[in-house]
Amino acid sequence: MPHADNGGSEFEIDWLQPAPIEEPKVETKVRKLDWIDFLKPLSLTKQNLIRGATDPKEAEKAYNAFMINRSMSQFPDVIMFANELNLRADIDSIMQHDFYLHALPKKSRFSKWAQKNKLENLELVKEYFNYGNQKAMQALKLLSADDIEKIKEYLNEGGRGKRKKDE
Repeated sequence: MPHADNGGSEFEIDWLQPAPIEEPKVETKVRKLDWIDFLKPLSLTKQNLIRGATDPKEAEKAYNAFMINRSMSQFPDVIMFANELNLRADIDSIMQHDFYLHALPKKSRFSKWAQKNKLENLELVKEYFNYGNQKAMQALKLLSADDIEKIKEYLNEGGRGKRKKDE
């Protein structure tokens, strides 16, 4: 057996050095991108998420051009850009992404989604007259508060304050 002071032997043993400790590998899960993840980088941070991703093909698949245009059209300063891209719906996702990335001014854009107003007594009128949405809205404009109260009394089937649905 060769000695430890043997200058270049392949069997050289270093008794004074501690054995290297292998650190356990921690697997980090990479979250898949969603279309909503593109909104802030396109308008505020100006990061290119598609080309900067570890898997650009997956990032391009996650880019939903319709939903990005829809959300960008909520802002008055971007609505014309969104309209131009709606006119050119046949372009690639990467091209649309790059257009927004380079054409939009850097600005924080956040808003809640616009939602349809729900009329309070629409369901009552629909059930009472057996109307659809449009006709029930027209009828609701013509009905007085007393008429609506009579409809509520007529449709009230008792119970603990909730009307039973027909089964």
